[in-house]
Amino acid sequence: MDDLASIAGPATDAATIQGILRLRGRSSPDAPAVSFLSYPDGQEQLETLSYARLDRRAGAVAAALLKRAAPGDRVILAHEPGLAFVEAFFGCLYAGMVAIPVAPPRPRDQARLDRIAQDAGARLLLLTHDQISRWTGSRIPGPSILASESLAEEGGHAVVSPDEENPLAHLQYTSGTTGNPKGVMVRQRALLANLDQLRRAYELGPSSAGVNWLPLYHDMGLVATLLLPIYIGAATTLMSPLTFVQRPERWLAAVGRYGGTVCGGPSFAYQHCVDRVPETLRGTFDLSRWRIAFCGAEMVHAAALDRFAEAFAPSGFLPAGFRPGYGLAEATLFLSGARSGQGVRAVDFDAAALERGEVRPADRVTPARRLVGCGVPASDTEIRIVDDRGEEAGAGRVGEIWASGPGLASGYWGREDETRETFGATLPQAPGRAFLRTGDLGFLHGGELFISGRSKDLIIVDGRNVAPQDLEWTAQASHPAIVQAAAFAVTLDGVERPVMIAEIERRGGPPDLDAVGAAIRRAVSAAHDVPLAALGLVRPGLLARTTSGKLARGACRRAYLDGGLPMLHRWQDRAAAPADGPSALPATPWLVRPRIHPAPALRLYCFPYGGGGASAYTAWARHLDPRIELCAVQLPGRETRLAEEPIRRIDPLCKAFEGLAAMQGDMPFAFFGYCLGGRTAFAVARHLRRKGLAQPCALILAATQEPGRVPTPEPPPYRLGDPEFLDYVSGMIEVPATIRGNPEALRRVLHVFRADSELNESLPFPPEPPLDCPITVLGGLDDQVVGFDDLAAWRRHTAGAFTLQMLDGGHLFLEEQRAAILRRISHQLAPFGRAGDEDPS
Repeated sequence: MDDLASIAGPATDAATIQGILRLRGRSSPDAPAVSFLSYPDGQEQLETLSYARLDRRAGAVAAALLKRAAPGDRVILAHEPGLAFVEAFFGCLYAGMVAIPVAPPRPRDQARLDRIAQDAGARLLLLTHDQISRWTGSRIPGPSILASESLAEEGGHAVVSPDEENPLAHLQYTSGTTGNPKGVMVRQRALLANLDQLRRAYELGPSSAGVNWLPLYHDMGLVATLLLPIYIGAATTLMSPLTFVQRPERWLAAVGRYGGTVCGGPSFAYQHCVDRVPETLRGTFDLSRWRIAFCGAEMVHAAALDRFAEAFAPSGFLPAGFRPGYGLAEATLFLSGARSGQGVRAVDFDAAALERGEVRPADRVTPARRLVGCGVPASDTEIRIVDDRGEEAGAGRVGEIWASGPGLASGYWGREDETRETFGATLPQAPGRAFLRTGDLGFLHGGELFISGRSKDLIIVDGRNVAPQDLEWTAQASHPAIVQAAAFAVTLDGVERPVMIAEIERRGGPPDLDAVGAAIRRAVSAAHDVPLAALGLVRPGLLARTTSGKLARGACRRAYLDGGLPMLHRWQDRAAAPADGPSALPATPWLVRPRIHPAPALRLYCFPYGGGGASAYTAWARHLDPRIELCAVQLPGRETRLAEEPIRRIDPLCKAFEGLAAMQGDMPFAFFGYCLGGRTAFAVARHLRRKGLAQPCALILAATQEPGRVPTPEPPPYRLGDPEFLDYVSGMIEVPATIRGNPEALRRVLHVFRADSELNESLPFPPEPPLDCPITVLGGLDDQVVGFDDLAAWRRHTAGAFTLQMLDGGHLFLEEQRAAILRRISHQLAPFGRAGDEDPS
């Protein structure tokens, strides 16, 4: 076992994690510290930092940072996976600054980054060269942006001695499963104490080796897979989470190739390997040295671990290596872990008793709930189970898990009241001691900690406390097409009712959606005596997750209530469904209606932009007067209509609107369209007039070129080859890395864009008299695609009022200017329905 004192000299030399790195840089300069495994063009590539090289580059980063900020300043690290993050993290520590690891932001979705930067008062934002180059022209508000590789090359070396006895190491912003992210203050003493607790619990030393893919902006990835190996003097090999998600066999192959002994992740990671690694490969890995397969970050499910052990036994994996554990960011990382060699300890408990808060093993006839033990408390850590009165619960009772010990964080950045409430809890049975309230429910049984749920996620059904995880796992086991399910409660007529949304995959052909839905409802009702109020099926990846991959049930619930989930299939209990009125539209694949109104005052039809779907608009429903029914147009080939071929001519859409217009009767309706959606909305409006059918009372167009001003490139974009067409598309929108790195997904996306490009070229706009309805046109002040003259030319297409309003932003202003767009829509539709008072921003 590595004794730090033997290399540290005076005890104060190793009082910080950066101090330990500096010592290792002197004592073992050439030993590998951190390696990163990547696969450019499908070829494996390994980059390695020795301890001495990491020390030098961290010192250079620190020297460069000190030219731009001061010790104590907060620095956001938003790197894509790679060694640049490692250098930047230790560079911040060397400079006496506070690192804030966060998920790499997407240029079109920076709300979380902005909130964190504002909350922490961050001075700098560090990214990679590649990230910054892809964002040329983007407006990224907040702290100054720097490329950390450039900082490491500036030369110099700096190390700032801490002024405080127990300085702040980093801020770990929580993943936000139940609320807004908060900055957990992790100080050096707590960090080193937690690292030593992990070392003792897992019996680690310099001969240990980690091979892991967990994101370094998450507490488990940062502490367990980066800082712990440096603390014990071991080597660690890291890889991108995206590599694991797309090709989990690469992780297993790397575990064998690089001698991984300490590797792991959440339950879903083990299940993902079972689901995605072909059976022909399952015996080809060398997992014989994998001694510790840690499992945490979410509730541990025995079935997933059992399946993994069975599937990869031919590769030498031993189930005794499983080490389930429990922890959270507020505890730095680690609170409890399974004993060595124990493997998975799964116990069946009486499900009905657990719902009453009682712990009772199940008998042969009692409905059971299987839970996995998360081991014993970490060294010098005390865990208590507390009832809802704030008193220690008796033996055999479920309660909130409270913890006390040296490895706990010190509070939330800038939130004194929440810090006192969460980190300063007291118990009559332990006077003078402060406890951390975890918010998780559990109990002690046989000396081990068992987790039964999260207090804020509980669904109360007829007075019973039902854990959503139980409903979700029952649903997932009910049909092979189900990938993930999310259960949560909604209030209907003053009563809390359970709702479920499930992701389904379509491998092997599209499943029978009615059969999948019926299987879920039957299984949940039979196993838990819980009738669902509503059920929705969506494609994979649509359920909200935190930055660490956990299911974010609160966000799922909000998306459901806002209508922000494009459904492949929807079922609702008749008691919870709205009644049909005489003006109600029939169900049609052409429309997604997040809030069906039996007799609305007006319908607003929103047409999708090029490559987009109905989900771009469904969340708008809650910001409009309830008398206005929002109808988002869904074109074939996307979201709820993935199996259909995209349209290349507008005729099918016009035909659909002929039927819809005929059903409107005297009820007014309006059209909104963005970019291509604006041109299709205009084309449909003209078509309805030619057919003598009802026409829209208002036409609202955003970022839309007037037909006579649309350029006609030669050759047409849809005839370009894939690389050239991808460049063309990328000039208008940001194509996510997850799409670019998935050939099948990229092929599907380009196929839809080609069809939309051909649709755009084929739109018929012969000379015709202007429309009678008013036209409102919205444009971006910095739009380089659709200029002011392109927008002003729409004036000739209306015999009514014409309004032109310019908004901040470039061509892609739909999301960032959503509040302004909704205000303009509300004003335009004021005679028929008022916008809600809620601020849509």
